[in-house]
Amino acid sequence: MKSILKRLAVALMALVLIAGTAESLLPAEEFVMAAAAEEAAVGAESPTEAPTTVTVTKSGGVYRINLKTGYTTFLRPAKKSAKKVTVLNSFRYQGKIYTVKAIASKAFKGSNVTTLKIKSTTTIKISEDAFKGRKSKKALTTKLNKKLSKKNYAKMKKGITKAIKKSKVKKVTFKKVTFKV
Repeated sequence: MKSILKRLAVALMALVLIAGTAESLLPAEEFVMAAAAEEAAVGAESPTEAPTTVTVTKSGGVYRINLKTGYTTFLRPAKKSAKKVTVLNSFRYQGKIYTVKAIASKAFKGSNVTTLKIKSTTTIKISEDAFKGRKSKKALTTKLNKKLSKKNYAKMKKGITKAIKKSKVKKVTFKKVTFKV
């Protein structure tokens, strides 16, 4: 369609040069040029915006990264059948380091997790519904980083305990562990 319009425009310009009456053909030429411009605008692709959030799988877990703010959330274990799950402190994605700030609502829904390792050296926000819908009703062993301050350890323990109460887990055990880097 573009090539036909171009040919038509060239033919009109040649006619104008030969006839020498530019005033009488000017409106038609403008019409052809406007039609060509409109065709080009319709045919052009609209610019696609970059996504603001990305879902990434790292070390047995699925994480959501907000690329604008850098806020990173643990969404779920990569495999529902996993008995041991590790929530990373931070990880590298496209050359940037992202620190995990939260555990999402229903993160362990349908999973059989019995051991949860949280490598964070700071407090992570734990959704009250994080363990809601967990398949395994066995006791949960939670291993927290030994590098956590007493205050942050208490906050994490309180957050996990609160989340566990909403699920039907009978017992939670907390351990302080040194993680290898």
